[in-house]
Amino acid sequence: MLIDIHTHIKRDNPNHLEFLDERDFAGLHPWFIKAESVESDFQQISNRHRSNSIAFIGETGLDKLKSTVEFELQRKIFLDHINLAIELNRPLVIHCLKAHQEFLSILKE
Repeated sequence: MLIDIHTHIKRDNPNHLEFLDERDFAGLHPWFIKAESVESDFQQISNRHRSNSIAFIGETGLDKLKSTVEFELQRKIFLDHINLAIELNRPLVIHCLKAHQEFLSILKE
């Protein structure tokens, strides 16, 4: 799991979530989604957002240029982040590379 606090420092330890506050970001970046742990990783992120005032959800999104993660998995996780942002009324930090049509299609849904 990568916890993106937008410092571009890989944090493999989920305990780093406890130090996030109202100035921070937390989300699953499309470069670092791990299929084998994505559900539990997203659950940890969403639980932390629900129990804290972390300001921004993300960085999350779609990447057809650099990501090696299956695109449908990226799409699912992006939708999960969108729904969390709507539920909690928080801003969403979006990453989109070479997937603009897909991104717009998701927004229209």
